[in-house]
Amino acid sequence: MAGILLICLAGAAVLAALYFLIYKTVINRRLARGARSGRRLPGPAAALLVFLAAALLVWGALAAAGRAVNPGLDARYADADYDLQVWTAQQMRETYRAAYSADENPGYEKTVVTDGDVTFTVFESDAGYDRLHPMYVIYAAYTGGGAVDSTGYAGRYLTADGREICGIFAAGGGEPDEYMCFFASAETDCVLRAEVFYYDRAGAAELKGRGGEEGATDELLRSCAMAAGTLELAVNP
Repeated sequence: MAGILLICLAGAAVLAALYFLIYKTVINRRLARGARSGRRLPGPAAALLVFLAAALLVWGALAAAGRAVNPGLDARYADADYDLQVWTAQQMRETYRAAYSADENPGYEKTVVTDGDVTFTVFESDAGYDRLHPMYVIYAAYTGGGAVDSTGYAGRYLTADGREICGIFAAGGGEPDEYMCFFASAETDCVLRAEVFYYDRAGAAELKGRGGEEGATDELLRSCAMAAGTLELAVNP
């Protein structure tokens, strides 16, 4: 969630800068008119504190929603921080994450895992858990010969005995792309399960029809897929 925090803080800084310009304009106008009374505006410092507080509240709400930690877990799982995001190749190219590469990333150790027609290229950080940088950067690419109409994914953090801690909701209907990329970090020992799904036209239509009635569960995503791949990693921060 560090990236979301930075975005929230940057938004607060932009709002504070805009407020300062407005504040300065209003004060200058009053001075030019010789006005000594009128509605008093909060000072820039007070406004900055308000914007920062609002940014932290927004970040906290997003963090809580993103984690959705199972409340029945031990404290070492329930109190830890987790981050899990999935990006398409197009999204990667359009953001700062374009600096990451499926070939090599300084400070990360590379391994390649194949599951059926899916190849996972895994980069694990040499530094372990870091709030500002992902522990794992995982590229998932379809290597089969089928015509891909759409894609899907699911991601979960699990305890050592397989109980779900938290994760991102399963999703289907994604546009075909060169790869999907998982960015993952966890503050405590756990298991990361990343799954990707590829659909031909018939499978995509079935998923769309059944998903509207049943919801896009992992099981439904898997059963409709032309090809699927699963990666499980032991996370040791």
